[in-house]
Parts: sequence; C-alpha cells; structure tokens
Amino acid sequence: MVGDRRGHDGAAVEVGMPTLLLPPLTGVHDERLGLAARLLGVPTGPPAPAAGAAGPP
Repeated sequence: MVGDRRGHDGAAVEVGMPTLLLPPLTGVHDERLGLAARLLGVPTGPPAPAAGAAGPP
C-alpha cells in the first residue's frame, strides 16, 4: 500500500499491511510514485521508444 496521508493511510500500518507512507505533496508538480516504483525495482527512466518509431535525426 502506498499513501501520503498518515491520518487515512496510516491505518494500513496499524493492521500490519506493508505500507510506504510518503511525505505529503507540497506542490502540484511533485511526483512521488517513482519512489514506490524504485523500491520495487521498476525502471523509472523516460519511456522507451515504441518499436519501429523513428528516433532523432
């Protein structure tokens, strides 16, 4: 479980659910899901070009 509000999402911790509580967002451009993805070993770099897509010249 991933959450960012201890009041709501902290209940998962209380019942023993594996939980990643992130700091609350401070701006509309904050992105925190990458933290959870990296924790799971999911690559978070830019998306790979689609097969057959033309790259830069």
